[in-house]
Amino acid sequence: MTYEYMKMKKLDYIALILPVLLFVEVNVGGRLFLTELALLLCLALLSWKRELSSSRVKFLIVLLVIWLFAQVLTDIARATPFVDFVRGWSKIIFIGLDFIAILAIIQNNERRLMLFFIGLGIGTVLNESSSGLYADFATNWKMGVGMGTVIAALAFLSFYPRLSHKNYAVILIITISVFSFLNNARSLGGLLFVSALYLQFYSRIHHHEIIRLSVKKVTLVFGSALLLLTILSVGYGELVTKGVFGEEALYKYQSQNLKKFGPLGIIMGGRTELLVAGVAITDSPLIGHGSWAKDVKYKLLLMEIQSDLKDEDVKALDQYSSNFALIPSHSHILGAWVESGVVGGVFWGYVFLLIIKVLINIGSVNHLYRPVIVVLCMISLWDIIFSPLGGSRRIYWGGMFVLSIVILSSERIKKYNLGKRLT
Repeated sequence: MTYEYMKMKKLDYIALILPVLLFVEVNVGGRLFLTELALLLCLALLSWKRELSSSRVKFLIVLLVIWLFAQVLTDIARATPFVDFVRGWSKIIFIGLDFIAILAIIQNNERRLMLFFIGLGIGTVLNESSSGLYADFATNWKMGVGMGTVIAALAFLSFYPRLSHKNYAVILIITISVFSFLNNARSLGGLLFVSALYLQFYSRIHHHEIIRLSVKKVTLVFGSALLLLTILSVGYGELVTKGVFGEEALYKYQSQNLKKFGPLGIIMGGRTELLVAGVAITDSPLIGHGSWAKDVKYKLLLMEIQSDLKDEDVKALDQYSSNFALIPSHSHILGAWVESGVVGGVFWGYVFLLIIKVLINIGSVNHLYRPVIVVLCMISLWDIIFSPLGGSRRIYWGGMFVLSIVILSSERIKKYNLGKRLT
C-alpha cells in the first residue's frame, strides 16, 4: 500500500468518526462540541491552503468575514455584554473554521462526503437522544432524531449500487415521511414528501442538461414550492381534523393554527417568532440589535401574538418568551438579520440561493448520491427560513458548504456538459 492510499483511508475514517462525536459537549459558557475540537486539531495537522483556491470558497469565506465584521460593529454600537458578544462572535467564527476543516478532510471526494453525512446523521441521533430534554419518542424524533436517521440511512444506501435502480431510496424517503407525520413531525414529513416528488420528477426528465440559474427560474422554484407547501398544509389540516393522526396531533394543530394566515396558518402558528423578528428588523434594519439581543418589548409582543392562538392560556411559552428577553426569530436568516443587521441576512440569502443552485444542477451528481443530497438541500432551505441556528448546526452547515462546493465545481459542470454533448 502506498503512502497516499493510507492517507486517503485515514481521511475516510476521520470523515466518518468525527461527526459521530457530536453527542459529546464541552461546557465553556456556551455549546462547544467534541467534533469541533477534533476539527480544530485537523486544521492544525492537515494541509488546507490548496482547498481555498476555489473562487466560490474564497467568496463564501469573504462573506463570513464581512458578517463577523458587521456583528463586531453592531455589538460595539449596542454595547453588547461580554458574555453575549463572545457567544455571537464565536458562532460565526466556528462556522467558518468547521467549514475549512471539513473542506480539508473531504478534499473534493464524494465518497468521503457521504461518509461524513453518515457520521453526522448518527451523531445527530446520539446528540438528541442523550440530551434528556424530551421524554417521549415523538418529540425526540421531531427535534433531530428523525432528520439524523434519514440522512444517515440515505447516505449509507448510496454505497450499494444494486439498490439504485429500484427506487429504494424514494420508497425509504416516503416511508419515513409518513412515519414522521404519524409522530407529529410535520415539517420533516412535508420536506421528505417534497424531496421524493422532486426526485421522481427529475428521474423522468429525459433532457438532463444543466439548467442555468436565473431570476425567472428561481422565482419558478419559489412559486412551485409555495404552491406545494400550501397544498400539503391544507391536506394535512383536513386529515388531522378527521382524527387520522390522533388526538394529540389534533390538539397541537388547533392550538397552533393561526387562521388569519389562511392555508399557511399552521406554519405561522408554530413559528410566531418570525413575526416578532420582522418587527425587530423593521425597527433596526441596518445595524441589528447585537449578539444574543434582548429586549422585553419583543417578548411581550410575542406573548400578545401567541395569545391569539386557540390555546388562550398559552400554557408553555418557549425559552424566548418565558426564561429570557431574547428577541425571538426561529430562523437562520431573520436571526442573523436581527443580531448583526442586513449583512447577516445577505449572508444567509446567498447560502439560500447556493442551495437552490445545487438542486438545479443535481444532474451533475452521481445518481447514487442524489437522494441524500436532495433531502439535505430541502432541509437546509427550510432551516434558513423557519429554524433557529442551534449550536450543532454549525457542523451541519460546514458540511453543507463543502457539499455545495463539491457539486458546483467548474470542473464537474464542464465534464457533465461534455458528456451530454457526446451522447
